[in-house]
Amino acid sequence: MPVTISIYLFGKPAQELDNEGEAIEAAPIRQLGEQLHLRLNTIADALDKLTGAGWEASMGLYDVLLSHPYIDSEADARGRIEDLELDPDNFDFLEWEDEEESE
Repeated sequence: MPVTISIYLFGKPAQELDNEGEAIEAAPIRQLGEQLHLRLNTIADALDKLTGAGWEASMGLYDVLLSHPYIDSEADARGRIEDLELDPDNFDFLEWEDEEESE
C-alpha cells in the first residue's frame, strides 16, 4: 500500500497569529516572521535529507508531500525517517489503497 508523508509549512496569517478578527500590532508579526524563518529552514534541511534518500517531493497547498517508490507502509516510512535522524512525529502519514489491489 503506497504511503505519502507531508510536512506542514504554514497556515493562513490569522491562524498562525491566532487572532482572526482582532487588532494586531507589529511585534507579533515580526515574531511570526522569525518563527517562520526557523521553521522553514528546518523543513528545508529535512527535505534535503529526504530527497537525497530517494523521496520525491511535490508542493501541496500548505505542505510538502513526499513519496518513495519502495516504501509501502507507515511503519517502514517512520523507520526510514528515523534512519535519517528526523523525528517521524513531525510528519503526517497517509497510506493509500493500491488501485491494483482494489480491482
